Amino acid sequence: MAHVAWQYLVFIFVSCVGVLQAAAAYSGLKGLLLIPRRLPSFGLAAVLVIGAFVWFFRVDDRAPAAGWPILEGGPQTLLFTAGAGLALGFTALLTSMLRVAADQRSSLKEEGLEALREEGYLQALLRRWRRG
Repeated sequence: MAHVAWQYLVFIFVSCVGVLQAAAAYSGLKGLLLIPRRLPSFGLAAVLVIGAFVWFFRVDDRAPAAGWPILEGGPQTLLFTAGAGLALGFTALLTSMLRVAADQRSSLKEEGLEALREEGYLQALLRRWRRG
């Protein structure tokens, strides 16, 4: 059961990173994009989501009749929440580090989610804390 739980966690993590990339590209939130341009970000999102589904559902036969254990509702909910949370944290941290490495500074003074249109999550958070 632990093996299928880890695989499910990886599946959720990768597919959520893909969904976050698609949502950020669609919304124009450049601060959350792993690839700084919109169209390639949609491509990356498609590769991540489709790849995660193909890997999880086609690589191994996961039918209960094939002897694979199934995840009950409680553990599955916890693993989904953990995978989605890890994907959000990973995306926020990695995109912030990429923007710092590229030395992309913004003159944008937006608050909340609008700040992510031009700057990374950590940059927006630090700017907010500095202003008080």
